[in-house]
Amino acid sequence: CALPILIKDVIAQGAYQYLAKPIRLEKIKEIVETLKMEELQDVNDLYEMLEKITTGSTQISLLRIQQQLDRDESQILTSIKRLIDNKKLVQIADIKEVSCPRCSCVRVAQTFHCPKCRGTNFKQDKTIEHYRCGNVSPADTYKDDKCPKCHETIKVFGVDYRVQDSMYLCNNCGDIFSEILLDYLCLKCNDKFKLENAKLATSKGYSWIK
Repeated sequence: CALPILIKDVIAQGAYQYLAKPIRLEKIKEIVETLKMEELQDVNDLYEMLEKITTGSTQISLLRIQQQLDRDESQILTSIKRLIDNKKLVQIADIKEVSCPRCSCVRVAQTFHCPKCRGTNFKQDKTIEHYRCGNVSPADTYKDDKCPKCHETIKVFGVDYRVQDSMYLCNNCGDIFSEILLDYLCLKCNDKFKLENAKLATSKGYSWIK
């Protein structure tokens, strides 16, 4: 014959309510009321979590909220309606955002790299190009207006040299470049991908009312 199932064994498997025989109507009512209270508490907790992540946001998408809280869309929309009714949130135009090509998560981070060595240790700087010898280096390397390569004094802007603003200097390899290499990192599955390989996801948009 089958071994008897002990209550403590059932609870150990995750159960938190049970009906003992003989089944009484009062016990059923008690369990139903308990479940209603727990469901209400869960809704309130979700509302508070949603309020926290949307507070101060310029805009946020339904998909991002859903993925961040890991809840069903229907649960999210119920709490969003409460925030809208309480004049804390307003619906805006749909939001289109980059998503991971592997897992479709929109929680992605941009990563910036040196195009030569792919290092991330670089800074924005102003550079000077000396026409006569072809030297290009940061402006602070031209001490007393002298080229650090040929040591000739630069005199006339546009004739002897030119200044390039918004250039980048890699502290790892020393390369100077005007455009940063941009990649994306999925915060869910850690997949790295380029913009041309990304998916675009569209969902309802919301903004916090200040």
